[in-house]
Amino acid sequence: MPVDYIKVNKDVLREMKHLHKTINNQKSLITLLEARIKYLEQELKKQELINDLLERVIQEC
Repeated sequence: MPVDYIKVNKDVLREMKHLHKTINNQKSLITLLEARIKYLEQELKKQELINDLLERVIQEC
């Protein structure tokens, strides 16, 4: 019987390590996605400024 407990504990420990690794990977992915969103928001602002300038130039012509 104690052998079964040891096996179960090892299996649980292995699964916990796997879950911990998965959680850390997910956190890293979230961090990367947040950085990408921030970058894309900045690019969108730049594009909006360019569009506004182009509209002004077109209106003045």
